[in-house]
Amino acid sequence: MPPLRYPPLSPEDSGLASRLRSSTRFLRLVHVHSCKTTQELAAQDPSREWMIFWSDHQEAGRGRQQRTWHDQPGLDLAATFSIHAELVEPVALAVVLPLCVRDAIAPMLGSAGSQLRLKWPNDVLLGDKKIAGVLIDADQLRPVRYRIGIGINVNSQLLHPDIAKLATSMRIATGQPHARGAIVESLARSMDRMVTGLQQGRATEFAERYAEGLGLIGRRVVVRAGNVASGVLESMDLTGLRLDDGRTFSLAHVTELRAE
Repeated sequence: MPPLRYPPLSPEDSGLASRLRSSTRFLRLVHVHSCKTTQELAAQDPSREWMIFWSDHQEAGRGRQQRTWHDQPGLDLAATFSIHAELVEPVALAVVLPLCVRDAIAPMLGSAGSQLRLKWPNDVLLGDKKIAGVLIDADQLRPVRYRIGIGINVNSQLLHPDIAKLATSMRIATGQPHARGAIVESLARSMDRMVTGLQQGRATEFAERYAEGLGLIGRRVVVRAGNVASGVLESMDLTGLRLDDGRTFSLAHVTELRAE
């Protein structure tokens, strides 16, 4: 099947695409004005290359569990990073990707970057407000194609009423506008670096960083894994988590993990 045709890249995007090709495994960049979702845009492309699908607006953006993801057209970032990789521990992607987002945007937030933390399973918060989220879809190709949707509140100052009390943006946090292309580049570099780390067997290291980023070890938590349980979170790794009373839960079955 021949490659799909997309709008030509602007000079600025062409420069970004060239830098990505020379420094990461992302060989193609697609930037459109609008689409239903970048996940669907990526799913329709038959290419086996690493690609980035970026839209200035998603008409039906979604988060986990079919929740709606709101973006302000031309202000925020909605992108899907399509990667083809065989991973020994695919579950590790769920802990690596929020770390990628945090590491990519922290330097751009200045002193506010120290307030970034993670929320189970794949949100990034600034203080107690959501600033970014990650969605992972896998296509059973060989090697497996992972479509990694990332939404970041970048330059919005008036957030959608549904999220205004629960979310913030990089612009609100710093008082300055931020270049979305620079964020795409930083995300791509961070993601390529961490996927390489997974392929080199460093999943345990990333799991430890993720657990630290949640900030829940040693605290009383609520765990939902079918039934609801509570206790002090004693430890957490890629296989699961353990409470202080000895109960263990597989991460694959945990749908909620929060401070009590």
